[in-house]
Amino acid sequence: MTQRGIASAVALITGHEDPGKEEKAIDWAALAAFPGTLVFYMGVRRLPQIARALIDAGRPGEESAAVVEAGTLPNQRTITATLETIAAEVQRAGVRPPSITIVGPVSALGQSSPGAGRCPWPG
Repeated sequence: MTQRGIASAVALITGHEDPGKEEKAIDWAALAAFPGTLVFYMGVRRLPQIARALIDAGRPGEESAAVVEAGTLPNQRTITATLETIAAEVQRAGVRPPSITIVGPVSALGQSSPGAGRCPWPG
């Protein structure tokens, strides 16, 4: 999730806050400004809202994003796109939980590595 010269920090965020909470804990403006990789857990069903919230808060829509489905399992697959298009690509591919969403330049590394389509990070 970090890569020398690309991202020195990573933030782990729930993709599905408790709907019963009166006050939401996610600060979208802070996440949009975060200078590293964002990783959302449990958020594949809420991906359209997550992507829109980040873009509306100032994260570039053309930034790289990836969703890794069934990470470290034999049926693992990775869908990559831009933050603006990732939700549509994930829906088109029929991605289901368990999945994580990675936002930031490191999410594009799997496209140029051997075994592209698999998560580029050791699992």
